[in-house]
Amino acid sequence: MTVAALAVLAACGNNSGTATAPTTAASTVDTTAGPAATTAVGFTPKPIAWQACAPEGYDCAFLEVPLNYDKPDGTRIKLAVKRKPAEDQAKRIGSLFFNPGGPGGSGVIALPRLVDDFAPEVRARFDIVSWDPRGVGGSAPLSCDRGAIEFYANDLSSTHPGPEADAAAKKWADLCKTSNGDELPYLGTTDVMKDLEVMRQAVGDEKLTYAGFSYGTLIGLLYADRYPEKTRAIILDGVVDPSLDVKESTIQQSTAVDDAYERFLAWCKVHPGDGENDCPIAADPEGTIKQVIDQARTDPLPGKVGTETVELSTTFVNFAITTATYDSAIWPQIGHAIKDMTLSDPAGLAKLANAYIGAASQSLNAAVNCLDSKAPTGDAFQALVDETALAAPKLGVYNANSVRVCKFWSVPPKPLPTTFRAAGSPPILVWGTTGDNATPYANSVKISGMLENATLVTLEASRHAALGANECVTKIQATYLIDVKVPPADTKC
Repeated sequence: MTVAALAVLAACGNNSGTATAPTTAASTVDTTAGPAATTAVGFTPKPIAWQACAPEGYDCAFLEVPLNYDKPDGTRIKLAVKRKPAEDQAKRIGSLFFNPGGPGGSGVIALPRLVDDFAPEVRARFDIVSWDPRGVGGSAPLSCDRGAIEFYANDLSSTHPGPEADAAAKKWADLCKTSNGDELPYLGTTDVMKDLEVMRQAVGDEKLTYAGFSYGTLIGLLYADRYPEKTRAIILDGVVDPSLDVKESTIQQSTAVDDAYERFLAWCKVHPGDGENDCPIAADPEGTIKQVIDQARTDPLPGKVGTETVELSTTFVNFAITTATYDSAIWPQIGHAIKDMTLSDPAGLAKLANAYIGAASQSLNAAVNCLDSKAPTGDAFQALVDETALAAPKLGVYNANSVRVCKFWSVPPKPLPTTFRAAGSPPILVWGTTGDNATPYANSVKISGMLENATLVTLEASRHAALGANECVTKIQATYLIDVKVPPADTKC
């Protein structure tokens, strides 16, 4: 998993949304917490105290958890949590926790936008619950994303970018250490998985029902392996494979992105025109994109990314293109955005770049990736960049160079396990999408085969993750979540 392995959020539109949890002390750290009872994670939470919040029909709360689970009586942080209560309380089964992806994605923001991707019968029978993982949004967020923007302002299109790239990566890492150093050792996926176990207890569910998408699959995978006896049903949709090392993961993902980019180019050439669903650069899509990248290298245009207006470097152009590869439904947008850039109008391309950058906290993304896996350094890092560029010559070098920040990260890694069985768990439903560029299909095949009791379902499409793709997906997921019944092996949608 690399820094560029963002989120199902990036495939589901922009990061807009007015629904937030209450804005009281969620971003603060409480160092005066009293003693806690002991459970499997060494901490017993108070029951969640829900309060109505926007939009109408939703509830919000904060849940106090230990910063360091090895010291549950020490520093505490508060997690922002949001739910859509079950519409048929008389037939309510329990809570369905879901994580929309990341690392760095806000579940509080995503919930109102994605809740209708679940079947009506799921919304009727479950409280659908999501949260901002630690370090994100309303949950003690990191405050060093300015360093990410400054790093990505560099030209990362070369296997040997100038020394300013390393200088910016180090500056970013140092800024995170200065502003959030006490939190950085406790932001990895293992701690997020323990937070999920605490949330299960806090809502009063005997066992966990969970749906994880993209990075969210990693949380679910760790949970099922650690707590199979506390698992009721788990969907893993668009699987991250933690058994791959950083180089393997970067090359695999970059190759998938390049493949999706090639599909976009092929589509563009046969859909000429200026209409909403056409490709206005069809005469020479790759040549036109090269023209825009060359301009970004020598005379970048300004565009708004996040809350800042920045020069749209080659890296931001790449992010815009990569966003479009997440879902074929977005392909027309990149064609129009590239054409507009040739006319000195950067608004469309900046919007796509922001959909990628803004889909998740880049600093939290880096913090998790640098903790969960041991990144190579020195000659081994250069080999990662060189080999990725060879395997994925279109866009791969950007992905590889994004790992550069881990060379300077102040916290040593705590690599995740590389094998998982979830021995004794109920059936686990694994989804793989054939044209998925962020979490390649091979991941789902491999992990489903590794687990003791998993069924793989395949979505044949060019998009990231299956959630909400079509009626076939929605029906199978609903049947599983309600009845814990999996479809026959080799089922395809």
